[in-house]
Amino acid sequence: MGRIVLWTEAEDAILREYPTRGLAATAARLPGRSRAAINYRCSIMGLKLEPGVRGHRRMKAPRTQPVQQLRSGVQAAPVARVAKPLERAAPPPPLPSSPPSAPKRAFEVVKAADIRPGMIVNRYPVGTSAAPALREVLEARFSDSGSRVFFNLAWRQVELSNGKREMPAACWDFYRVPDLSFEVYPAIDALDRKVRP
Repeated sequence: MGRIVLWTEAEDAILREYPTRGLAATAARLPGRSRAAINYRCSIMGLKLEPGVRGHRRMKAPRTQPVQQLRSGVQAAPVARVAKPLERAAPPPPLPSSPPSAPKRAFEVVKAADIRPGMIVNRYPVGTSAAPALREVLEARFSDSGSRVFFNLAWRQVELSNGKREMPAACWDFYRVPDLSFEVYPAIDALDRKVRP
């Protein structure tokens, strides 16, 4: 990365002549500065080229006569332009219908305050990307700690396929997640793990 060289007062004085002299003449007087640097500094200083100065961009007037007539020197009446109607693109063909997928399990989304013992819930709240883990609720209660409110959910412990035990409860900060809700299922038959007695 190159080093930064600050602009001096003498260079700024030369730049103030940029609107009347143009970029090439200004760049010739500032050999240590690139044209891009000069353009950038002039834009910061609010300096713009005056009309008629070399390098000033002007809008071209639209042609009213065909090019062949202009070259031949024959003056013709202005050509009236007729707007063509826009052609609408054909709608894309419909996508092939996908094969019917397996029916999703029926569940109901229930707020944390409405969870009761005996319900079969997904132990992960709605919006969590983890695979559903259905558990039978043993206890669902709120507790407070100062200005915070916590939701505690306890479920019947299950035996995992690797022989380990999972935590039988979880706690959420209800103050931070006031719309906490869970999926409630009608039965636990989708659970492929053995429920401990």
